[in-house]
Amino acid sequence: MPYIPLEDHLPGITGLLEYRKDSGQPIRELTQILMRGLSSLTEGERELIAAVVSNGNQCKFCTTAHTAAADLLIGDQQTSQMAKHDINSAPVSEKMKGLNGGQMKATRISICTNHFMINSYIAIKQ
Repeated sequence: MPYIPLEDHLPGITGLLEYRKDSGQPIRELTQILMRGLSSLTEGERELIAAVVSNGNQCKFCTTAHTAAADLLIGDQQTSQMAKHDINSAPVSEKMKGLNGGQMKATRISICTNHFMINSYIAIKQ
């Protein structure tokens, strides 16, 4: 199994991004474009997608980070909890519920960020 020495104080994907700054910086920039750039989805909706996908991928760090951001941007904690359990029962738009048909169904992978970025790109383009 490969081993990459990471800083203890940088959990999750942040340690990998810091380990290789030359490749980490473009990933950070792409993340900012996807999460904060122009989109038909609000920043809160994008964070909610990330929380649901990360939760499905069983990525505790990403789920925690994106849930906290979604809660802050949406303005409550119930929406993200409900969406992670069952998006169709959550108080979200029909557009968000429609994403459950494909973009928000997560496949467990080793680094959930890649799957999230692909799904976010697809969702933004709709």
